[in-house]
Amino acid sequence: MPAWLMRRCGILVSWRLFTRMSDKKYEKMIGVIDQGTSSSRFVVFSAVTGEVVAKHQIEIGREHPQSGWVQQSAAEIYQSTLTCMNKVAKILQSLKAPIKNIAAIGITNQRETSITWDSQTGEPLCPAIVWSDSRTSDLVQHFINKTPHKDKNAFQEKTGLAIHSYFSALKIRWMLDNIPAVKEANEDGRLKVGTVDCWLIYKLTGGASGGKHLTDVTNASRTNLFNIRKCKWDSELCQFIGINPRILPTVISSAEAYGHVRDRDCRLRGVVMGGILGDQQAALVGQTWDPNPDPDSPRPHVKVTYGTGAFLLWDIGEKASFSPYGLLTTIAYQMGPKAKVHYALEGAVAYSGATMDWLRCKLELYTDHAIGDELAKKALLEQHGPIRRKQSGQLADLKTMDACYLVPAFSGLFCPYWREDARGVIVGLDENCTRGDLIAAGYRASAYQTQEVLEAAREMNDGTKRRPPRVISVDGGLTKSSVLMQSLADITGSTIIRPNKSDVMTALGAAVAAAIAVGIDPTDLVSIRKHEGGEEEENTFRPKISSKTRHLWMKGYHNAVKRSFNWQSDVNKATGDRDSAED
Repeated sequence: MPAWLMRRCGILVSWRLFTRMSDKKYEKMIGVIDQGTSSSRFVVFSAVTGEVVAKHQIEIGREHPQSGWVQQSAAEIYQSTLTCMNKVAKILQSLKAPIKNIAAIGITNQRETSITWDSQTGEPLCPAIVWSDSRTSDLVQHFINKTPHKDKNAFQEKTGLAIHSYFSALKIRWMLDNIPAVKEANEDGRLKVGTVDCWLIYKLTGGASGGKHLTDVTNASRTNLFNIRKCKWDSELCQFIGINPRILPTVISSAEAYGHVRDRDCRLRGVVMGGILGDQQAALVGQTWDPNPDPDSPRPHVKVTYGTGAFLLWDIGEKASFSPYGLLTTIAYQMGPKAKVHYALEGAVAYSGATMDWLRCKLELYTDHAIGDELAKKALLEQHGPIRRKQSGQLADLKTMDACYLVPAFSGLFCPYWREDARGVIVGLDENCTRGDLIAAGYRASAYQTQEVLEAAREMNDGTKRRPPRVISVDGGLTKSSVLMQSLADITGSTIIRPNKSDVMTALGAAVAAAIAVGIDPTDLVSIRKHEGGEEEENTFRPKISSKTRHLWMKGYHNAVKRSFNWQSDVNKATGDRDSAED
């Protein structure tokens, strides 16, 4: 055979092999709706290779009509999700990836955000109240005062939560009290309420024409109406808050098929829907799920997601335990209707990525995150000098605190303080402070708050302490910042691992749940993590400072936090005094 013909045959064989390999990843796929506070996204994974086949994302807006209020358009939440699904369907067609090969669609969502709608029209009755909204602070105090000992943790043994504006129950109560359309729909028996997953499921499975009114145990556990031990709505809690259980969704496990896409405007009509996880639980599953765990080399059981807020979850197994220091106990997942429930301790920080958005967009300190990271890095170098290991192997012992500290309590403080009255402060400013110092303070605020949550998570009710985690796995958009990652390692004293695919870990967790829901082994799905950082310099961050320096830095931050307390209550008192004087 002539050489030219052999070469041509070789090229043809190689092309056919490549085509077959490409086709293989489309043989079985899992779709995921990833609906967050700042964007909606649809991602399709190959269940064969674990690769991301296609994805599309759309940013969505937030409104702040009053101080502490955060709301969104429920219609925009759904429409943006639908648009993402349709865009991905077009991408799949261009790739010649059959839509019929999508075995299931899972959902992961911003939690606690509460939506009310009319069951007859299928339309929302008012804006969605977002998880970080604090308009219900007066209601919080009202219901705390109603408990036998005026205790915000009165129902912790049932719900794992404190009485707080963060959770859905008081958001629903506020809408019932303040929105005439909601009150009227409730009286007429037309009212449906739910979290974002519930709203999306209802609309996608038919809306007013037979849409399913469902949620899963992870989202239900964030309402303050759900008994996490018995896994059902608690009649005593519903009565206490004044919410009729009939307006609440049916609760199912995190991994079961419950219907099909029926919206005629969706290009994925007919695809099975199955698998639901709140976003932070989904990130935990995406980061740590191991179908065949190795007892000698366990994956990290602590993950932190840095998105709009920061959320630490510590998987504590099949027995619920409770924190005396402000952490929440929540349901981590239940992978099937007959599977055992896993619990987690959670520390929530309201402002993380949102802090950096504020510095970038409102204060206009920088234009993009790469520039912000460089400015912060330069500022920290000037503050503390190069941090290097000493020749003896000890860590650097620095004598200086940060140039300034930022406490982003824009609508109060979450874990471990739970202070509705706190407001944001910047302390320690002098004439030498630069915009780089402020940007660095924004990044480091997330690291300081993470350390506070970790310390609280270690404390147990019996007075003993969990050992600090040697390794923390992280994900979320803000983890692209090397300043945050190194600050996190220094301030927590733990090794920080950032997967290469950290931006899809939340979606991956929901994909695992969806795969299990339809009987697919998720082992190949989680192989997307096989290229995670390990020893690679850019993805593994280790502490470079001594415990003495760490203590000094934390002391500075704690002093700043104290200065954020009582701000809103003092402002309210001053306003009341002024109004009285004017009268």
